[in-house]
Amino acid sequence: MVPVMETKIIERIYTKLFLGDPRFVELIPDAIKGWFVGTALKYGRVVQSREERAKLLHKLIHSKKVFDAGLEIIESPSQGFVWNKVQGAVVCLLHDIGRFYQATTNSFFDDESKIDHASAGAEMFSAKGFTIPPNYECDERVIKQAIYYHSRCEYSGSDPYAKLVRDADKIGIFREFGLQERFAKRSWSWVGFSKEILDDVLNRKMCDYRQVKSVGDFTVLFISWLWDLNFSSSRRIAVKEKFPDLVRQRLTKYGLDEASLKKVNQVLLEFENGSQ
Repeated sequence: MVPVMETKIIERIYTKLFLGDPRFVELIPDAIKGWFVGTALKYGRVVQSREERAKLLHKLIHSKKVFDAGLEIIESPSQGFVWNKVQGAVVCLLHDIGRFYQATTNSFFDDESKIDHASAGAEMFSAKGFTIPPNYECDERVIKQAIYYHSRCEYSGSDPYAKLVRDADKIGIFREFGLQERFAKRSWSWVGFSKEILDDVLNRKMCDYRQVKSVGDFTVLFISWLWDLNFSSSRRIAVKEKFPDLVRQRLTKYGLDEASLKKVNQVLLEFENGSQ
């Protein structure tokens, strides 16, 4: 009975959020639409616990938020690049397709679940063997690469679609910032901050979540995400929607000492002043 209920919820969310958006209907090729929702339904029938179901549904909704954020970036002026909107929309939609499979482990952490969700998603897409109709002018290799690199700690390549989905994913997660505690890693402490994570942020370096030891560390990690945004439009969204303030409030809640908080605030102010 639970899997049947789960699939009905998935179908309801897909119908309302996805098919209810004319941009999704227009931009996403039918074969991609069917595979996306079919994959969610497939693993929706497998998950057993309430926590696993919550994670799968969360990622279904998150995929739509990243789709939305990607289009915001694409449609922003002064990008200096002519986008294939269909390809950008597909990349953003499918970036977390591997999460549906990962949800069956009741963890969204690659080391904990033993599943590299980005690699899994890229391979799932490749194995499906899509040939997107020529009129869409999409490159399946670019889509696979963007899925693979979307969650890597750093990306040194130049492909704009990989950069697009990395930005859109971060924006989508910031927009659901209040949910992050709910999906905290079970082994993390609820108190304390690691010197290594704080030092990385103060030195404007990307933080690796594998070094995170507490929920406070996880919050600090989000600061490095701000510095990793690739496009000026992404940075403007972050400032306009006050993403740095979300971090400030959470660090205060978790008891970061006053001296460290002052230093971190300088980093956030530098980001804000440089992203107007």
